[in-house]
This record gives sequence, C-alpha cells and structure tokens, in this order.
Amino acid sequence: MSLPGVQLSKILSTAYSNEHPPQDWADMTFLVPHESIRRQLVSVQRSVEALPNTTDKDNCWKVTLFAKWFTDVFHFLVTQHHEAIEQIYKPFLLEQKAEWPDFSHSMVMIEILSSIYGCCDSMQKQNGLDCTETITALKEQVPDFAKNLSEHMNKLETKLPPILRVSVTEKQNATAVSKMIAFQGIPGLMKILPGILLANQEWMTRSYYAQSYLKTLPPPVLKAQVTTLIPNYCHCYMRMRDAPLLASPPVLKEVSFDEDPSILNSSRGRLERKKEELR
Repeated sequence: MSLPGVQLSKILSTAYSNEHPPQDWADMTFLVPHESIRRQLVSVQRSVEALPNTTDKDNCWKVTLFAKWFTDVFHFLVTQHHEAIEQIYKPFLLEQKAEWPDFSHSMVMIEILSSIYGCCDSMQKQNGLDCTETITALKEQVPDFAKNLSEHMNKLETKLPPILRVSVTEKQNATAVSKMIAFQGIPGLMKILPGILLANQEWMTRSYYAQSYLKTLPPPVLKAQVTTLIPNYCHCYMRMRDAPLLASPPVLKEVSFDEDPSILNSSRGRLERKKEELR
C-alpha cells in the first residue's frame, strides 16, 4: 500500500511504481532529499544545454551566473549528501549490525562531478569569456553525470529501505537523519532546505505536506522558510541556475540573515548539540 500523502505520478524516482510504491519512513528517508536533487538535476541539464557555444561581453553573464550557482550550491548539495551518508549513515547502520550494500559505483559519479566543478570554476575565473572548449566539455559530461547520479539514487532507494525495516527502529533512524542534517551546518542548511521544501510541495499532497512535514520544523525555521529561505532560493539561486535560459541578466535579490536572524538563533544551538554527538 502506498504511503498516504505521496502523489506517485509526480515522483521522479524510477525506483517506485504502482506495483512498488513508497510505503513508510524507510522509503521517505532517501526519497525526500533525492526528489529535491532530481529536480535540480533536471534544471542543470536544461541550463547546460542552453549555454551559448561561444561567449562575448554580451552573454558571458549566462556562463558566470550558472557556474557560480553550480560550484556554490549544486556541488555542495550533492557532495554533502554523499558525505553525510558515508560518514554518518553508513556507520550508523553498521553499528546496528546491518548489511551495507556495495555502492562503489558512486565514485564514478563523484569523479565526473569533480570534473564539472573544475569546468565551472574555470569559467568563473575567465569571467565567462573565451570558454568555448570548457562549455563543450561541460555539455559532454553533464548527461553522463546525470545518468550516474540518477542510477545511484535509485540504487539507494531500492536497496536500503528493506534493510532499514529489519535493522533499526523509526526512532533510531530519525536520530541518524537528524545527525545528517546537522552535518550540513547552518550555511549548508540554508542552501539545501529551500529546495527540499519546494520539491516536497510538488510530490506530496497539500495536507500531508502541511500536517506531516512542516510540523517537524521548529517554529522559527517555519517562519524563516517563508521570510528568508524560499525567497532567497527563488530570487537568487534559481535565477543564477536558470541564467542560460534568460534573455537578460537577472536581478538577484537576497535577504540577509542579519535582517531575519530567527533561523540562526533557533538553529545554532540545535546544530551545535548534534555536532557534539558526532564527535
């Protein structure tokens, strides 16, 4: 039976189907972060395809804005999720005497990601000019990266939930997930959480999202996602990401956390306590 609140037709994962729908907390452990990454990945592919093959002073902003978003946001999102699994979740399951499947294939994905990062870093250093060869390399690598990342996420969603159900309790799992969240740090959380919230609104029913997901957020964070996190994501990060698709340079509007300190004040102590637990 499918988990109430999940709109199966709007899930991008191919690990689930009408015959094998998401069932419980074990499935949601990875589906929640992965659906956000998948939607970002679709945008990466679309923007890279739209990058001009040659650049000049009139269109170089398309390259520099996208490249900065990739290095500062998307690369962080993928690498931090991968490292949190390797450094926190894997040891957690092994401590419970659980099986850990072979995910060594993920190293191919990480290697390609590193190469793409290098391309984007180079384009920023060149201010988006004289980047024809780098853009060509980028357009060649991104499809392969997307394929490898998608396959890796599908394998996690296929192999780990059955192991979780027989090895740990929902409460134990929630504690491990909290440590993974704390692993991102406050600046990282600011980059990751808005994308997850917006993605959840796409594939969760409205009532499930409001009653079962938003209620898990501390009240100050709940407020900040409206006043700061999602506005910054939409008015800054998304515009940088989608720059290759735009006709003119976007206006980037970012609310300073000094203007809305609620999330920092509420989260700092919580994250520091979790970090202490990791030591």
